[in-house]
Amino acid sequence: MKKRLITLLVIAIVATGICAKRTKTTDFAKRLKTVPGITSVTKIESSRFSERYIATFRQYIDHNDTTRGTFDQRIIIGHVNYDSVAVFVTEGYAATYTERQDYREELSDILNANSIIIEHRYFNKSIPKIEEDGAYWDFLTTYNAATDHHRIIQAFRTIYKGKYIATGVSKGGICANLFRAYYPEDVDITVPYVAPFCDGVEDPAMAKEIQNYGTPDEREFLTEFMRHLFSRRDEFLPRLQEYVDSLELTPRIELSELYDLSVLDLEIAVLARGEIKKLPFYEKASAEELFNALTKYGSPEGFTPSYDNMPYYVQAAKELGHYAYDISRFEGLTSINNTDDYLRRCALPENQPIEYDPSTREMVIKFLQNTEAKMLFIYGEYDPWTAVGIKDIVNNPNIYIMINPGNCHRSKIRNFPDEIRDKILSVLKDWLYK
Repeated sequence: MKKRLITLLVIAIVATGICAKRTKTTDFAKRLKTVPGITSVTKIESSRFSERYIATFRQYIDHNDTTRGTFDQRIIIGHVNYDSVAVFVTEGYAATYTERQDYREELSDILNANSIIIEHRYFNKSIPKIEEDGAYWDFLTTYNAATDHHRIIQAFRTIYKGKYIATGVSKGGICANLFRAYYPEDVDITVPYVAPFCDGVEDPAMAKEIQNYGTPDEREFLTEFMRHLFSRRDEFLPRLQEYVDSLELTPRIELSELYDLSVLDLEIAVLARGEIKKLPFYEKASAEELFNALTKYGSPEGFTPSYDNMPYYVQAAKELGHYAYDISRFEGLTSINNTDDYLRRCALPENQPIEYDPSTREMVIKFLQNTEAKMLFIYGEYDPWTAVGIKDIVNNPNIYIMINPGNCHRSKIRNFPDEIRDKILSVLKDWLYK
């Protein structure tokens, strides 16, 4: 009996300690809850920040008409110090991956800065509920997204009063660029990583330029790899059907066209990841190895309608643009004569009048050509998205465009050659501290 009482006492003491630990609220957590617009705060574990939280922020569905209602947008905050620089990450998609315990984006790590990551509207847990018939996609605009960012950054200035850097990768880089164009005074510095800037829904620039990417041997190998896949279409179509069925995909196009588009897209994905050397040697590889390479890089999922892909494709079709394919190198090998209008046919919502508006691109170009804003763009030399970046359309001595030699869509400041990396860091620190 005595032993049992001691055991219960120990359990009670331990439980009390656990409860005390769970209920302890830091000064930052208290202040975070007072930020205007914050609707919830949840602590998450981090090995890279002293404190990290997931919060939700109340946004208007339509910033031009606030009577349409609101939704909660997810934010992930990594706290360092109230007086430190704040890195404001304009994520272009879902932000779930940033919840990892060991996650920290590059700039906040380099500068030991606070981190505020914004999940993009219409993705993951930041999806508005819209009941108006036929109006669902109307409020997925670059202006609304930029205004989401504007309202959040204004709110966070109640606790972080120092300098702000806006940044993002790929589509997130586009968002950082657009945010600066719409609200040029909101941040001190903008650093878009590998941000494309397509001209139209099916911009041909990428398909033309990437044919020169890589060494001559790499280019020849990648082209022959694709030719080999095209030549074995009949053999691989049953495998593709099994793959589609296993994922419960519902493509709108014929299986053969889906195969062709997947092979064409493989080239872009392989170059973007810098992984030509990871492809199996086509003449000796097994059928399974070849098909696995196709589905890894060609991604048939990208050519089928699903909500996970659709917000991006809607934005591409409305304002951001997308890329076209060049099938002239594979004449006689494809089952299709062209890839015209593939985005609409494959992935856009049906029966929706979505038309491309070039005025957003024109507005941003005008801004970039004339701004004195501190902006530094990072690209990879052999990244397909660099072909549709700003390097050939913006000539402004105030804007730095840094190209990572031989690198891809995974270009980071830290994987630049030493001399260029040191220059980038010197520019950023001059902007921040001088």
